[in-house]
Amino acid sequence: MNINKDKIESLARALAAGDSAAAWAEAHAVPRRTAYRWAAAVGVKAQVRGLRQGLVTDAVGRLAGAATAAVDTLRGLLAEGQPASVRLGAARAILAALIDVQTHADLSDRVAHLEELADAQRQDEA
Repeated sequence: MNINKDKIESLARALAAGDSAAAWAEAHAVPRRTAYRWAAAVGVKAQVRGLRQGLVTDAVGRLAGAATAAVDTLRGLLAEGQPASVRLGAARAILAALIDVQTHADLSDRVAHLEELADAQRQDEA
């Protein structure tokens, strides 16, 4: 039973990384039907979601670190001495990114506020 548990965990990791159940089954000498059955199990689906969330969280952290360097690069391109077309492109990129970030922040705040209202309403009804 431990062997299957290890194989199922391996399948979940592969699915979380974007591999197909069929490719995993072939690589691990497991019948496709078995891999599909395991992949369809509620526990495996939850494990895949959790693993994917971890991958996304890691990627977001790496992107945040790179964002600081990207902003510094764009700011450097705004400097006097750069060709006007380069400065204009940097300015456009900065403003577009600022608008996107602000829009996302505003939506996040609005969703958080709606969740607070919904929680308060549920508590009042209880």
